[in-house]
Amino acid sequence: MESGYDFEDPKCGDNANVCWPTIAPSSLELYSAASQALSGWSDSWLIPSLKRGTVYRVPTDATAEAQVTELFKTTNRYRDVAVNPDGRTFYVITDRQGATGSVDGGATSELENRGSVLEFTAK
Repeated sequence: MESGYDFEDPKCGDNANVCWPTIAPSSLELYSAASQALSGWSDSWLIPSLKRGTVYRVPTDATAEAQVTELFKTTNRYRDVAVNPDGRTFYVITDRQGATGSVDGGATSELENRGSVLEFTAK
C-alpha cells in the first residue's frame, strides 16, 4: 500500500476531503447480464460515487486485478443508479447540493444537475 498521501491537495481548497483517495459510494445496484443487452458486460456491481460524479462497474467475480470501468462522468454527486429493463438505459439520481470532484480536477460545490434524474444509454 502506498503511504505518504497528501490529504491537503491545494486544488481542493476548503473541500480537501473531496480529494481524499476514496470514491464515497452511495449505493449498490446489480447489473445482471442475463438479458445480454450489453456485449461483454458480465454480472456487475454498479456503484455511484458522491465524490467523483461517476458510476463504477465492477464484475461480481472481481479479483484484486479486476478491471473497474468508469461510466457516466459529470460534475455531480451521484446518489443512486437504476437500470431500465432494456439493460441499456441507466438512470442516475443526483444530490441537490454538496461538494464533489470536478471533471477538470479539484473540488467544487457547483453541481451541473442539482436534484435531477439523469438518463444515460450504453451501447
